[in-house]
Amino acid sequence: MSLSGALLNAMSGLSAVKRGTELTASNIANANTKGYGKKMAILSARLGSGGVDVLGVKRFQDAGLLSDRRLASAGLENSDAKQSFLKKIQNLFGTADKNGSLSAHFSRFENALLSAVSKPAQSISLQNVFTAARELAEKLNQMSQKVQAAREAADQKITSQVKTLNSALNTVKDLNDRILKLKQNNKDTSTLEDQRQKKIDEIADIIPIREVPKKMARSALSLSAVQRYWQPSQQKFCLNHRLLLPLICP
Repeated sequence: MSLSGALLNAMSGLSAVKRGTELTASNIANANTKGYGKKMAILSARLGSGGVDVLGVKRFQDAGLLSDRRLASAGLENSDAKQSFLKKIQNLFGTADKNGSLSAHFSRFENALLSAVSKPAQSISLQNVFTAARELAEKLNQMSQKVQAAREAADQKITSQVKTLNSALNTVKDLNDRILKLKQNNKDTSTLEDQRQKKIDEIADIIPIREVPKKMARSALSLSAVQRYWQPSQQKFCLNHRLLLPLICP
């Protein structure tokens, strides 16, 4: 082998090591970065002349673990939302030992009625019935207003989340298109795949989904809640206020 050939082979080896070192450093620096996937250089030996070529970058991810985490994330968000709403309702009812609770108001009204029945000639007994009935009605009206306010707040949050879903899905579609173009030109797509995973994770925080790998590193999303697929198309999520569920519009 000539000196120039040996130097070229050495240079190719150094370039491969340099690229591998860069990826290792990136893996360490982004170990806790949301959406980041471990990367490794794909090397290939040169035929005939020797040396090594860097063919590209391979991105690693545990698809099963990622899917389970996303489903767990959606379940956690769902449980937190339910717990928050039910806690508000529980606070409205109150506990029996609290003077302002619904059961306390009913108890006072019942006692006032019993007293009025036993002593119908006393005006104070009838006045107590009127007072207890008014306080009970005010309590029920107050609870009704707060329940309605909580429902309106939930509707507003759902509407906001639907907008977030549409925006995220459009971003995933755009990333799919960009990844496809780069793949067709044999370019590195790992960074765009990281960005796409981050967006899909944001979607998974709202609804339970599974990522379905497609050709050329593209992705489709399986919506576990409604058993349908979202493909990179013009479909968008809409809101069914009656069911309070995000559905796919036809």
